[in-house]
Amino acid sequence: MAHLALSPRPITLAALDLAPRAMWLMLIGVLLLAAAWAAPRPELAIVLIVPAMVFVILAVLVRALSLRHSRAEGQLYQTIAEFVAHDAAPSLTADRDGVIGFANASARARFGEVEGRTLVSVLGEMFASPASVLYRLQNKALAMGAAREDVVLKQGHMRLSTHRVGEGGFLWRLEDIGATTAAGRTGENIGLPMMSVSKSGTILFMNEALRRLLGGRESTLDRVFTDLPLRPGEVHHVSGQDGAEPVQVIEVALSAGRRELYLAPASGQHRIAPGEWGVVDSLPVPLLRLDRAGRVTMANQRARRLLKTETIVGQHLSDLVEDLGRPVSDWLREAWAGRNLGRTETVRASGGDERFVQITLEQFEDEDGRALVAVLNDATELKSIERQYAQSQKMQLIGQLAGGVAHDFNNLLTAISGHCDLLLLSRDADDPDFADLSQIAQNANRA
Repeated sequence: MAHLALSPRPITLAALDLAPRAMWLMLIGVLLLAAAWAAPRPELAIVLIVPAMVFVILAVLVRALSLRHSRAEGQLYQTIAEFVAHDAAPSLTADRDGVIGFANASARARFGEVEGRTLVSVLGEMFASPASVLYRLQNKALAMGAAREDVVLKQGHMRLSTHRVGEGGFLWRLEDIGATTAAGRTGENIGLPMMSVSKSGTILFMNEALRRLLGGRESTLDRVFTDLPLRPGEVHHVSGQDGAEPVQVIEVALSAGRRELYLAPASGQHRIAPGEWGVVDSLPVPLLRLDRAGRVTMANQRARRLLKTETIVGQHLSDLVEDLGRPVSDWLREAWAGRNLGRTETVRASGGDERFVQITLEQFEDEDGRALVAVLNDATELKSIERQYAQSQKMQLIGQLAGGVAHDFNNLLTAISGHCDLLLLSRDADDPDFADLSQIAQNANRA
């Protein structure tokens, strides 16, 4: 339903332009007919009758075409009203001036009786200065048939879309999409600060934990972070209400270019409240909690799925990964000392199959004391691409080497063949060396 215009013919468009003046056309025609009736000579009467009939016929034609178009447009509006009557999202039709002509049941339940009111007055109850948004969308719909825009509200986020209907009408639809995350998880139910961000960087939703951290709601990433662009897995600083706050950014990609950003504390000065580890199990990010000995004391569902085992708890990290390039215990010892926190290491998952994992270590503090949290990311596909690239580079080098050898060998054969030709020029066919020189030249040319 990208474009609901009737696309009238040029003659109908001309009739619609003349419709407000149809009565004047008829009046001119009637006056000319009256003048023809009162004309003293027949010749003058004929001269007056011709334009009179033209004006009368034109007025009747304009009126008929405009009535037919109005009836067709009315049927279109009726069809649209029946189509969106039971839509769960509030839907309204309005003219170019924004005056509402129809509202479905959802719109009336949300805004009351709005027929006859303007869109600006209705949407002004939801967000500030709606006139500019409506003007921008309406102009785009006039040019392209449809338009939509995501609008940040005080409590959530709304997608406002419009479709052109006929020549001067629009169908408006208001869709709430910021109340929950894309997977149906309610962001307000977790204590970890998180937000949902559009492809353009507009913040669609932020939970209560993030609003407390920032001291209120923000609409764009540059109002939240002081060191853009974002690098997932690394430490960034947010503009908290008490000053710059270091956090580790964990990114989860969603559909249509949207993403979820989870802000994990970046140092041991932050505490995880009692009971919040239970919430971690439902997070879409693989996480492990490690004690000082390097043993896993907690693994959420995504981590167990990534490492393909349900018996992670109690195992040492060195039993789960390998090929770090140095002892895992040394890596953990550095992390406990606060060195190289937030640095990503790529390792191979134990178990025999080719699975690679990127791990980032951070310090946390919870009800059981200080702990290490390992943030995991599946790097198998990345490693496969790296191996393919390395193999292609190797084959390219081999090809270049073989080409160089062949070129040098060809130069030697060319020299041998040339000298044989020179020697053959100075010898007759009955010369004892002629046959040997001919054989050498033939073999050089074949090679």
